[in-house]
Amino acid sequence: MNDVQLQAVQLNVRVPAEIRDWLKEKAQEEDRSMNWILVNILESLKKSEEANHGSNSASA
Repeated sequence: MNDVQLQAVQLNVRVPAEIRDWLKEKAQEEDRSMNWILVNILESLKKSEEANHGSNSASA
């Protein structure tokens, strides 16, 4: 097991059916689980926000 699996917790989220359908389709296209797709989307968003926050702090 890697560190992510060891630290993983379950999170129940309600989303519109349209988002669920898109996520399911994306997972099928990439031969991945819906969970894998969602975690990667959230990790990318987190990195992006951290990068933007860091550049904002540097210019202040």
